[in-house]
Amino acid sequence: MSQENVEIVRAACDAWLRSDLDAMFKTCHPDVEWDTTHFESWVENKVYRGRDEVRRFLEEWLASWDRERYEASFELLDKGEQVVVYWSQRMAGRGSGAPVKLDSAQVQTLRDGRISRIDNYTDPNEALKAVGLEE
Repeated sequence: MSQENVEIVRAACDAWLRSDLDAMFKTCHPDVEWDTTHFESWVENKVYRGRDEVRRFLEEWLASWDRERYEASFELLDKGEQVVVYWSQRMAGRGSGAPVKLDSAQVQTLRDGRISRIDNYTDPNEALKAVGLEE
């Protein structure tokens, strides 16, 4: 099951990189949760619940950036029912053109063959601690 989980998360990340939210949400459980409470200095420190609420959040996030000046890459670490994703994103603010560099990590938890929870971390070491792989 572990390799299957990695492939599900890889498909979701690839869809994100293509800005294909429909394909990304096909990998998600209907009750998916997107948690920003581990994200330092995040404006909204909350958990978004369900595909509709998570989609609204992500659409607003994407609308904040100039897509022509957005780059992202990811790396996966298998932990069974959880997959750690290291993200490196470079973008420019829409309208302002202000450059932003964001390196972060996610712990994506799977249930019933779908992503059920995505915990976002500013500090990748905190993501490792969350899955019992302290660095």
